[in-house]
Amino acid sequence: MVYLLLNIISIPSLWLSKYLFKKWINPLSVYVIIWYFLISFYHLKLINYNDLSFETWYIIIITYIAYLLGITTYFIANNTNTDKKSRKNIKNSQKLSILFENSQISFYLTLCFGIIGLIGALQAWTVLLKLYGTVTEILLHLGALYQMRVRGDLEGMLPYTSIFSYAGIFFAGINSGIKGKITLISIIPLGALIIKEIAIVGRAGILFGFIEYGLVFLFVILYLNERKIKSKNSKTKLIVTTLLALVLFIGSITFIKNLRGGHKTFTGQTRSIQKMEDSIFITPSIYLYLSAHIGVLNKYLEMNNEEMRFGENTFQFVYNILSKFNIVQKPSGYQKGYYIPVWVNTGTFIRELLVDFGIHGLLIFVFLLGLSITLCWVQFFDNSKLIYFA
Repeated sequence: MVYLLLNIISIPSLWLSKYLFKKWINPLSVYVIIWYFLISFYHLKLINYNDLSFETWYIIIITYIAYLLGITTYFIANNTNTDKKSRKNIKNSQKLSILFENSQISFYLTLCFGIIGLIGALQAWTVLLKLYGTVTEILLHLGALYQMRVRGDLEGMLPYTSIFSYAGIFFAGINSGIKGKITLISIIPLGALIIKEIAIVGRAGILFGFIEYGLVFLFVILYLNERKIKSKNSKTKLIVTTLLALVLFIGSITFIKNLRGGHKTFTGQTRSIQKMEDSIFITPSIYLYLSAHIGVLNKYLEMNNEEMRFGENTFQFVYNILSKFNIVQKPSGYQKGYYIPVWVNTGTFIRELLVDFGIHGLLIFVFLLGLSITLCWVQFFDNSKLIYFA
């Protein structure tokens, strides 16, 4: 019944997304695909999760409707002046951003931001070298470093330096898209991010970085193809370099996973998932990451006992800054965990917005998200405005 409901909602949604955005990969299809697999993995029940309550289903569905309404509202409003829109698109059909006209600009921006990110990453390693003396000792103690980071005991590293790596990755994606292949300059910001994440024993940052790089790369190619500007490289080279990037990504997160240790088995796991315990890439923890968040949302809605300050999750960086001046108490870097029957503390973005703003704030926020992301899409692909792409 669950999979029937998912298909009834997802298949028409994917076709609608293609109709609206003219491309299969778009803000609506990405949202639908993520939730399709999240719910599907959860209902495989390789861990003995509880069934989702009616309230959880209701919240998930109305959140999706709010997001969809935000997207369709823009297209409906934009089509009220079709003649003006058509003239504007004709005028801008061949217009290119200066970054796409000259690949050297994106090259030097990638180099600049990448080097700053690399300096921050290397500074993080100097802190670790003072603690353990050698790189080998650091790698042997990644599990302990992970626990230190979770407790907030890992101090001395320059904050926010990874921001420069993400900026470098953005321009690296543009440079690679222009040339139709993964360029060597991309290694600097991607490598800086990997080095920094190994130092703090994290994997999420690497995932975000590669997703950012991949989407920027893809959308630049689509943008140029719409303007009849073909890539200089063959599809074979594009596939090969893409596979190399995937190997780098998978190798990085697997390296961290294997060295930081931790439990690979969980309370409530079934015999089916026990067979994956000795796998290098697919383990019970990977399945947990692909499924558990919706269970936490379900448990949060059932318990409904969290009390946080207004917008504490959404605007945590503001609270962190204010806490440095003793204006407010510093917020916890980690959310409350729930037993589902494994202790997990991440409950999807819906849980965070519900805690911050309540149901009405959640729906308003998601509606505006759909509206704004569609505006950015149109302004970039139709009008060549790079700031909206970012």
